[in-house]
Formats: sequence, structure tokens, C-alpha cells
Amino acid sequence: MNVCIIPVRSGSSRIKNKNISKINNSTILDRAIKVALNSKIFDKIFINSDSNSYLLNSKKFKYCYPYKREKKLSSNNIFLIDVIKDMIKKEKLPDDYNIGIILATSLLNKPTHVKKAFKKFKKNKFKTGVVSVTEYETPIQLAHYLNKNGELIPYFPRDYNFSTRSTDHKKCYKFNESIVFNTVRNLKKQNTLIGKKPIPYIMEVKESLVLDYKYQLNIARKLLK
Repeated sequence: MNVCIIPVRSGSSRIKNKNISKINNSTILDRAIKVALNSKIFDKIFINSDSNSYLLNSKKFKYCYPYKREKKLSSNNIFLIDVIKDMIKKEKLPDDYNIGIILATSLLNKPTHVKKAFKKFKKNKFKTGVVSVTEYETPIQLAHYLNKNGELIPYFPRDYNFSTRSTDHKKCYKFNESIVFNTVRNLKKQNTLIGKKPIPYIMEVKESLVLDYKYQLNIARKLLK
């Protein structure tokens, strides 16, 4: 069975009620639910939240089931893997179930992305997790940090001194906070959402807009007209 989990908590330090922010005529939570439904992959979609209003709203969608998250798992310092593992335990999801985690704050996520990520997961016979990633626009080898005197210091001095040309460094990728596929069996053993040696589903930078600040909503509204 293929199960989708959409985790959405009500608190946010930067944007109030972030997960029900609107893009045109739809909240980003509703958009994420529609992405899951329109991918036509999932037998069941759980909305995992501490908010009764979020959960009540999700009932208007077919195949959607509300899951009330415990208050202790709703603070800023909680890791998402712990939220997922707690739900797996409480719902008694079998080890051989496939779990797709879709993050609502990935503003440009589409059903086609979910389908392609699942295809990679299936091709590997569901043995290893699949994680959506995007390339760092600037190589991480050229990163700097501030020392105690407020001076910029190369984080990777050997690489930085070797070359400051982007093309001279290996491409690096980061989790773009959009899609994760894995089995219940694997997720129960992991200490991070990504896990060890996952298979990447590479998305373009322009497809990887994540909601952290209000200006990103305006960008998404223009792109999704």
C-alpha cells in the first residue's frame, strides 16, 4: 500500500499560519493535498497536524484522513523524522507500506514530480529511499563564515584556494524540502528524514521554491497565475 503523509504544524516563527497561506485561490496545504491526489499514487493520504482547523479542512478531500499530532511534537526544535516515526507507531503501519512525504511549503511542487520520484523508488524495488534535491546555485566549496572578529573566512580553505571558479568544483546537492519516498521499515530505523545513501530525484532550482519568507509567496503567485 502507498501512503502519503503531509505534515503541517500551526506554529511558524516567520510567517503566521504559514501552511494556510494562499497562492491565488488556494492555501498551500490544499495545493499539497491536490498534488498528492492528482499523482494518483496513494491509497491513503494523512494530514499530520497539531491544528484542529487544518485537520477539519482536510476532510473535504477524498482519501484524506486527519491525524492529530501530539503537542510535544509541534515545537520548532522537533525533527520531522520523529513526527513521522511517532505516527507510524500510533497508526501501526506495516513495515512493507510505502510512505510518500510531501511538504506543503514546497510551493512549485507538481503531481509529475511526485510521479517521477515514485518511479525511481519503484525501479529500485522499494529498497532505498528517494529524496528530492536541487543543485546548490553557488558551489558549497566557495562558502565563507564569520569568525569572532566579524571577518569572512573560507569554510573549505583548500578548495577555495584551489580555485574560485564555479566550474572547477564538483556539483553539490541539497534536499529541496519537497518529496521523500521510503518504506515504513526503513523510516523506523532512521535518525534523519533523508537517511543514509538515498537515491536523488533531481529537481531544477526554479522548481524548488520553499516558503520561508513572505516575498516567496509573491513569487509563487506570479509563477502560478
